[in-house]
This record gives sequence, structure tokens and C-alpha cells, in this order.
Amino acid sequence: MLNADAHMLDGVRTTVRIDDDLYKRVKARAVEEGRTIASVLEDSVRRGMAEAATAAGEPVKLPTVDGPHRAEFHTMSYGKMLELVEEGVPPEE
Repeated sequence: MLNADAHMLDGVRTTVRIDDDLYKRVKARAVEEGRTIASVLEDSVRRGMAEAATAAGEPVKLPTVDGPHRAEFHTMSYGKMLELVEEGVPPEE
């Protein structure tokens, strides 16, 4: 039988030292969300690494959203798009 932490078997096992108060906060969040302490820590480290990459100017993958698209935006300059937004021009239907 697989459990929710089966993916952890593929990871590296290590020991880290963290502040007691921080550990208590992580443990409380894990309990609140029904997760393991390891998964809360992993998510926090991933977010921290992504923020550091952003601050360093590295490319970041942005989420995409489905919806109506304005084809003319694909060939329009940034300045023209900004001008339309500032003028409050509604999207074409």
C-alpha cells in the first residue's frame, strides 16, 4: 500500500538544524494541513529558491490562464499595449 509520502523514498535523507520556534511553526502548519513536516519544508525551500532566482534575474515560469485572447496583442508592442490599458480600451469581443 502506498501512502501520501511515497515520493519521499526517492529523495535524499539529511539532517538540518533549524531554530526551535521555526520548527514549531512548521510542525503546526503540517498538522493544520494534514501534511508531513518534510513536505512543508520542501515546499518552503522551493518557494525560497524560486524567489532567489527571481531576485537574481533568472527566468521564472509564469502560470498561463485560459480565456479569450486578443490576437493583435501577439504582434503589438509593449508600448501600444500599455497605451490601450491606460486609455481603458475594452477588449474586442
